[in-house]
Amino acid sequence: MKAIDFLKRNKKRIAYVLTTICMLLFGLFSGMLIGPKEAAEQAPTHDPAGEMTGVLSVLPAARVEFHVSFESCGHEVIVLGNESLAGKTREEAEKAYPGWTIETFSGDEVVFTKISKGYCPKHYVLRLAGGELGVYRTDETTYEEKRLMVLDWEDAAFDSAERAELEAGIAFDDLNGVNAYLESAES
Repeated sequence: MKAIDFLKRNKKRIAYVLTTICMLLFGLFSGMLIGPKEAAEQAPTHDPAGEMTGVLSVLPAARVEFHVSFESCGHEVIVLGNESLAGKTREEAEKAYPGWTIETFSGDEVVFTKISKGYCPKHYVLRLAGGELGVYRTDETTYEEKRLMVLDWEDAAFDSAERAELEAGIAFDDLNGVNAYLESAES
């Protein structure tokens, strides 16, 4: 009974309080629906110098990756970068790594890609080049193929089809594979 009397006496005040609560809830939900879209459109980009310039640059803790795809074997090598690109724009990052293409660029992550025509560093390549039979391997740092050794060989040891394969390069997983191939060619 006391509650009913209280409600009758304070009708206007209760109506104001309920209206205020409804308006606050409406504003809260509207802000949750509309606000993130507008905030994302107007979000300033990071500038380590502390000035907001509107140019996207790399954050100090950004992840930097280098992806190298090797056409000859189809393998891909992914290396984490150890050099900081903090504060660099996309253009500055491209200039810092000529010959690489930027696949992903954000404040948190930069992914560089490169396609190599040769084999990945896991393979040993037996190749006939300039009249010399050699074993080659791709350097794990520069991704350039380097000759490891020159082998003695006889011109008559290989027929024309084998010679063509050797000029293109034959990949092996280890030096034992190279030795087994050469032994089978001699016999």
